[in-house]
Amino acid sequence: MVPQAAKASEKTCLAIVEQVGKYLGLGLANLVNLFNPSMIVLDQSLGLACNELLDQIVRVIRRQALRYSTDNLTVRFARLGIEGSTLGVGSMVLDKRFEIPALKPPRFMVESVTVHRNRQQSRVA
Repeated sequence: MVPQAAKASEKTCLAIVEQVGKYLGLGLANLVNLFNPSMIVLDQSLGLACNELLDQIVRVIRRQALRYSTDNLTVRFARLGIEGSTLGVGSMVLDKRFEIPALKPPRFMVESVTVHRNRQQSRVA
């Protein structure tokens, strides 16, 4: 309802869309500074909010991120449609099925960290 009302120039909804764009832009600007991507693809459902949201996000990214990182940066909405979720789940299944065990830490390291955290939590409680 908020995106539809924002398209109809409802002031409160426009303010909400602007604030969402601001916070998403700040978070993405930090990621751009860390990883220097050439493209950011946002979820298609955000595209329902209107082009003002994308414009707000891009403005914040360009203002907050390093100029070198934003020179060739493209920000757009995904176009996969309803199949996007299915493709993501399929990718997760394939990653799990064909994972390379040598790239994972040994089980004793993971278990010891978990046991250590549980001990600290029980001391605090």
